[in-house]
Amino acid sequence: MRLAGIISEYNPFHNGHLYHIEQTRNSGATHIVCAMSGNFVQRGDCACADKYIRAKAAVLSGADLVVEIPTPWACSGAENFARGGVSILASLGIDVLSFGCETDELSLLEKTATAVDSPLISQSVRTLVSAGNTYPAALQKSIEAVFGKAASDILSSPNNTLAVEYIRQREKLSAQFELLAVRRNSAGHNDEYLPENSIASASALRRLKQLEKMKNYIPQAMLTELTQAEKSGLFPCLIENADRVILAFLRRMTLEEMKKYISDENGLAERLYSFSRTAQSTADVIKQVKVKSITEAAVRRAVLSCFLKIPKDAAKGFVPYIKILASNARGFEILKERNVLLPVITKKAHADKLEKGAKAIYDLECECTDVFSLFSKKMPGCSREQTSPIFVL
Repeated sequence: MRLAGIISEYNPFHNGHLYHIEQTRNSGATHIVCAMSGNFVQRGDCACADKYIRAKAAVLSGADLVVEIPTPWACSGAENFARGGVSILASLGIDVLSFGCETDELSLLEKTATAVDSPLISQSVRTLVSAGNTYPAALQKSIEAVFGKAASDILSSPNNTLAVEYIRQREKLSAQFELLAVRRNSAGHNDEYLPENSIASASALRRLKQLEKMKNYIPQAMLTELTQAEKSGLFPCLIENADRVILAFLRRMTLEEMKKYISDENGLAERLYSFSRTAQSTADVIKQVKVKSITEAAVRRAVLSCFLKIPKDAAKGFVPYIKILASNARGFEILKERNVLLPVITKKAHADKLEKGAKAIYDLECECTDVFSLFSKKMPGCSREQTSPIFVL
């Protein structure tokens, strides 16, 4: 067995993701496991469709096993997101981590990862952040000053930035898996246009909000699943569907309560507390809170963290369990043949046996899944986290 791991969101699963899986398989991987964000994603938003729908499409399109990155890690900055994904895959004993990025020069990615952890960089970043720069901007400026433009340019792309974080987390875990950089084919991570070929970015597809316009850019399995979800009122899931609920929740929080869920670096908590009392929508909150020193993504994550009540330090450690979302026969071979280092959850009875800290994360996930129903036209009832069966091919 040669086991490859992929860290993903599949929001939605599109032809670029299919290409990545195919390239990973062609590299010699006999088995592929994907660690996928659940119902909430890194940009501080709800996923466009339920996690089981997206996981099923991934297995039908070539993945063997899909496991969940729990919400605290999935709805977090690049470092914590990478920590969540890498810790899960390492616990499954992967042989290689495959990731899509704008460059396939591993040596340059590894050099940048080393640069990020340099003591010289840490001090420079603190100085620039205190002067009003965002953390990403401060990091890029600091690396350029010490390690040169080639290394800093790596961090100008979201996928390269995540690749660097994956490498950093591998080192922190002292993991031995290999790296496979698959250069992106066509559309970039945040490209808004729809190219003439069949590969568009997930960002561009989400902006369409209409399945008819997406169909040329997503595999048949994803199209079939989303078509059924659309008919059932479960696609697309949009955060604006719960605008008033989110605003009501924020307006009932005190500043001290907000600080339990978000940091006040650059005045983020205070700004969110203040503007949530006058804003007319979540988009309005984000627009007003965002300033030069606070990225839009950071504001979006802050809003969601408060709404979902995610403790601000919840993603500082490693993911404490493996939640299965979908699998085929080869996926179950992975679980059988590898020395899996974490408890595996396929049903509620498994979750009930978790130790206290892990159970707290699972219980939070149950609450987040209940809230996720607010973002679709039809609102399913609660307890779906505990009762939804995994998809088995």
